[in-house]
Amino acid sequence: MGEEGRKGQTDSPARENEQSKSLLGSLAHPIPLPLLGPTPAYYLLLLALFIFYIFTKLMPVGLLAGALMLFIVIYEFFLGVKEGGLKKELLNTALAILVALMVWFGSGFVLQTPTPINAIVSCSMRPAYERGDLVLLAGGPVKAPVYSYAGRSTDINSTARIKFGSSDWSASGSWLAYCSAHLSEDVRCQEFAGRPEAFVETHGPLELRYGACTRQEAGSNKPVATTICVTETRFNGQVVPDDKASGPNGDLIVYSPKPGDLFSRVGDIVHRARIGINATDGLVYLTKGDNNPVYDLQAHDYGVQAGNSPPAGSPPAAGNSPVSPAQIKGHVWLRIPFIGNLKLFITPQVLADPSSLSGCDSHFATQYR
Repeated sequence: MGEEGRKGQTDSPARENEQSKSLLGSLAHPIPLPLLGPTPAYYLLLLALFIFYIFTKLMPVGLLAGALMLFIVIYEFFLGVKEGGLKKELLNTALAILVALMVWFGSGFVLQTPTPINAIVSCSMRPAYERGDLVLLAGGPVKAPVYSYAGRSTDINSTARIKFGSSDWSASGSWLAYCSAHLSEDVRCQEFAGRPEAFVETHGPLELRYGACTRQEAGSNKPVATTICVTETRFNGQVVPDDKASGPNGDLIVYSPKPGDLFSRVGDIVHRARIGINATDGLVYLTKGDNNPVYDLQAHDYGVQAGNSPPAGSPPAAGNSPVSPAQIKGHVWLRIPFIGNLKLFITPQVLADPSSLSGCDSHFATQYR
């Protein structure tokens, strides 16, 4: 091999190293800003990615922002070690963590909740709450219409009884969930698609009626589609009140689904407490996302029931249970737009979940939420 060839091989790693240092230097280069003074370029890049993600909701942008956040933490840690030594940087890091824990548990104590802060990661609560909203929680009583029931709360479960004319039968979750999976193979589902108001669904003393519901385009409220949803709820024959002019009643709560429930696959749920039921074995709540067509109790994964495997690490259950007070982490008392997107950046499994984007382009008209 000639001298020039050997020289080229020797220079190649050095050139790559110089390019890496040049990129790192560009990211860390301080840019003077009014009031803030010299600010590393990577903070401005992170801000640009954050704003770009808010408007586009593109998953690669969110993942890139998350990677940049990780880089900043690691880079500034090693920068601190270089300037002040490992011992001092570890001490500063420990103090920062201690302050964060004090703020977290202190605010939790004041607000009477173990989880004072959460973020909305799906579009199930549109338009009142958006994906990426940060919500502050408080403990205490949950506001929702409460009904007394002489039976047990287990009577109100995910097994639905369907009545249509003189016929009746049972289904798991809800008739809407069943027909979403069996529309082409069950003539009753085809009838349901054309006349949803003719079908009545019950879960013990809970009676649910369906209808054709208008969906409106996000931002413009222009009608874009008509789908089936629950339009009336009754408990022991009483119509559950709902303010059709301003939207549904009941506090927005954050709860942890029971282990093994369908929703336990995605972690904490931020939905509205629509009904409280004071049964002989205790109080439970029925919850629903404003932008969902059915109650959480009615959600069902027919793929799991048919024998298909759930996602890796997920429980095998296909349905949900009513929510007990012990499952509730708090009710929402303040909403801060956009800031909750930071949670998406540091939880890529949520960011990459396609179901979290379902319904983001539209929502139900006020009278159908």
